[in-house]
Amino acid sequence: MISVCIITKNEKDKLEKCLKALSEYPFEVVVVDTGSDDGTVKMAKKYTNHIFYYKWIDDFAAARNYAASMASNDRILVVDSDETACSIDYEGLLKLSCEKGIGRSLVVNDYTRNGEHYREEWRLKRYYDRRFYEYTGRIHEQIVSKDRKQYEVYDLPAEFMHSGYDGDAEQLERKADRNIELLLREYNDNPDDAYILYQLGKSYYMKNDYENAYKYFDKATYLELDENLEWVEDLIVSYGYAMLNTGRSNQAMLLENLSTEFGNTAEYRFVMGLIYMNNMMYDKAYAMFMSATDVKECRTEGVNSYKAIYNAGVIRECLGNTEEAVYLYRQCGQYDKALQRLKALQE
Repeated sequence: MISVCIITKNEKDKLEKCLKALSEYPFEVVVVDTGSDDGTVKMAKKYTNHIFYYKWIDDFAAARNYAASMASNDRILVVDSDETACSIDYEGLLKLSCEKGIGRSLVVNDYTRNGEHYREEWRLKRYYDRRFYEYTGRIHEQIVSKDRKQYEVYDLPAEFMHSGYDGDAEQLERKADRNIELLLREYNDNPDDAYILYQLGKSYYMKNDYENAYKYFDKATYLELDENLEWVEDLIVSYGYAMLNTGRSNQAMLLENLSTEFGNTAEYRFVMGLIYMNNMMYDKAYAMFMSATDVKECRTEGVNSYKAIYNAGVIRECLGNTEEAVYLYRQCGQYDKALQRLKALQE
């Protein structure tokens, strides 16, 4: 059998959606509450008897490991309280060995930021055997083997929708500030940890503090990085966006030198298109956006399809080629920005 482990605090509504979806499967569900006062625990009792209390010590890994220790099974599937199961092949999970490696759930973020809709897909390490693996890190905690040896990673037949980016600007800023406080403590203890620097940059980026986001992304790029890790590719792409948002378009041209390492991803090609565009290198920008559409898979919806094509259309329109611009905009489906340009050109 498999135990789902969840840590939570004051997430009553989101956690109920999470637990309701999980109730469709034969999991043991372990909920660890770290100090809720909004009725979270009372609500959770409708779905599971395995509810425990843990005094919060500003350490997510410690809370995760405590939750795993309270489970009846060695096989642990970690789920966040703001995630809802879309589809899980339970029998498929049972057939996977989690002694030799870690399983990755597909977690989808669907949110709107500054009027723009985003949909991102991430593979996150969530399935492990507690006899051989544990969590480490105060925040943005990671699963490591207890003997600290390398392990295999495989994809799970499990998909979740994440709602953690929902909410108003004030809620998101509070969440980012909480994360930053914990990350800065981790950074003080491990100043040469590129992953912590990356997460600091992401947290500042979430609250639109692009200058500090740039600062920490930039520091991370001076450390040894494994380009095969998914977060490293996102670090480079996010670094590019941070430079664009802080008026460093010329400096961002340095990312050209990383085409060998990351040039096969749509996210890299898309941000390079924006960098070329901001440096008025329109032919290169157009070519880069169109090349992004050649990449079959991407993490961020639209960067290999309608968003890339839209930007190519903007370039053609700015250069006076209205006919081609219209053709490109029409390839963007119901993308609102393209529809607006088509309407403006028709008028």
